[in-house]
Amino acid sequence: MADERTGTREGLRPDPTTPDPVGAPEPAAARDATGATTGAADAATRARALEYLSRVELLRGVDDASLARLVRDSHEVALEPGAWLLHEGDTGEAMYVILDGELDVSVKSGNVQELVARRAQGEVVGELALLGRTRRAASVRAATPARLLEVDRAAFEDLLTCPGVAATIYRTSLEREHGLVALLARREKLAAL
Repeated sequence: MADERTGTREGLRPDPTTPDPVGAPEPAAARDATGATTGAADAATRARALEYLSRVELLRGVDDASLARLVRDSHEVALEPGAWLLHEGDTGEAMYVILDGELDVSVKSGNVQELVARRAQGEVVGELALLGRTRRAASVRAATPARLLEVDRAAFEDLLTCPGVAATIYRTSLEREHGLVALLARREKLAAL
């Protein structure tokens, strides 16, 4: 099914034109009547996704059963360069793990989108809106072709029950929040000059 803002949304079946982040070749996919992968190809894709996610810093310490639930409950999103993923001020119901590619994070400063960070493979975006904040703190768009794993609120909250993960997520999120606040304060001071 296509998503108007972000490109394509599929199960965890990788885009065949994009290199697999784990580096394993894509097995021949058996497809059912809906076009979804079935059997060994689907199992191999899930296994690669599990292996990859176990290496994402934010998800280190998550047990295998929780990672398997995360893979089962998540969707892959493909973005072309320039496509918007998130808009500052929108309600947030998901975070995204970057499987491949780079994303630009920006905030509105007057009438201009100000670049504040570039996120790459293995990093996450959008988690601030799931941590008590309901609105997006920044906008995010693809700097390069990108593949992301969309983690919805329920799957995210399940992750928070894993030992150590909640602390890592909160620490990372607070660092980002403080960085945004400091940047905006500097921008306001410069604008006042």
